[in-house]
Amino acid sequence: MEASLLPVIENEPVHEEVAIDCGKHNFAATRAANYCPQCEYFHGVVSLLPDQVKTARKLKEKGLSINDIPWDQRFAIKCAYPKERRVVLLKVIE
Repeated sequence: MEASLLPVIENEPVHEEVAIDCGKHNFAATRAANYCPQCEYFHGVVSLLPDQVKTARKLKEKGLSINDIPWDQRFAIKCAYPKERRVVLLKVIE
């Protein structure tokens, strides 16, 4: 089983208006709902909120709902497309 720091949320559909830079499409902005769920590299939707119950409770105290947080701030798409990552050399001044 694959280790993940972010939990996959079962039955969470990809939002219709979410775009992603897709590696299979030369990193062009792609409507995720149209491509990701059928893609071999798609491994689900993950939660960006570590404790949704606690977050929902805090929001309720402020008169808000978890649904008041935009989808792209609550979730991310777990993609396993093989790619290299660019790096930046930093010079740290102490």
